Amino acid sequence: MARKKKAVSPLQGEAAVFQVGIVLHVCCPGFHMLPETARTLGLKHGNYLQVEHEERGTRIVRELVSCNRGCPGMRKNYLYMDSESAHYLGTDLHDPVTVKLAEYEMDSP
Repeated sequence: MARKKKAVSPLQGEAAVFQVGIVLHVCCPGFHMLPETARTLGLKHGNYLQVEHEERGTRIVRELVSCNRGCPGMRKNYLYMDSESAHYLGTDLHDPVTVKLAEYEMDSP
């Protein structure tokens, strides 16, 4: 009898590179990305992501949220965050960052 393979997120043990987008008027604090991009990476609402800015040597962990209002103009290769998260990460708009699943499910600057 063949065993069914467990679906594993492409981000599990790996990382993806995104550019930073900023959400100025956040109704749902956390990270935002296009739903299709999240699905492609095997991510879902409520996953915690660790984002690293290699150039500055900083990292933060935030929850991936899906906004009820929607965010027009989002790009598939961007990870969107509120300005406070961007401040803690020490990043600017369009900076490249590395994204992976967080080891622990808790926000951390």
